[in-house]
Amino acid sequence: MAERGTGLPEMVDALRWRWYLVLLVAAPVVVGAALYAESLDPLYDASAIVAISPRPESGEVSADLIRIEAPKYVSYITAPSTLRRLAPRLDEDLDDLTDGVTADVQTDTGNITISVRLPTARRAAAAANVLASDVVRFSGSDPLLVAQLVAPAARPNTPAWPPRRLIEAAALLVGLVLGAAVAFLVERGRPRIRTWRDIASITGYPVLGRIPASASLRGRRAHPLDPALGVAIRTLRVNLERAADGEPKGVVMVT
Repeated sequence: MAERGTGLPEMVDALRWRWYLVLLVAAPVVVGAALYAESLDPLYDASAIVAISPRPESGEVSADLIRIEAPKYVSYITAPSTLRRLAPRLDEDLDDLTDGVTADVQTDTGNITISVRLPTARRAAAAANVLASDVVRFSGSDPLLVAQLVAPAARPNTPAWPPRRLIEAAALLVGLVLGAAVAFLVERGRPRIRTWRDIASITGYPVLGRIPASASLRGRRAHPLDPALGVAIRTLRVNLERAADGEPKGVVMVT
């Protein structure tokens, strides 16, 4: 006896007949992910931009010097000593502030973006503006460069984290894949003959014909012959004659 195939038609049949297993597996995954995503506290991102430029009294300063010196300001912003000093002023927990503050210099410019992620939009914007003001103050001791706040942080309208819809979409995809895998494994472990492909795959013998359901066969009363039924019976007869290699057969067993 041949084994049932593992191709695309078999997988489609497994999903067709075991669709309820896909739902049973996917539904808890999606619901659990949705509940988890909704339980996460929202976080808001606020950003302020500080521009680093040469001091007018310092004479001519090359652009290379700005690119070299600008990272110094980034290090100052994210330094533990800076955050420890400003945390009481902002009334923020030092760990939350340390985890939420980032700064970077835009390529080939002296613009520094200070970003802060905190649980409320007001706190995030306030922290970003305080850090930007502190950088401007810090530049007062720089003999070559000066910092200027060019874009203060505004309160964001929507949270930046967590990505609830993305989490739910990913959970739906994972749930469907897991459900399809379970359905296919169950169908492989407990196969049933449901289609003509199953007969050919399990027995190893070709299917010579398929007779469709018809009222001409079910009813007790006389019905006109279904055209599709007549075509199927004629096809079966031709295939039987070919299978017999032209030899007359008195008996054909159908099981």
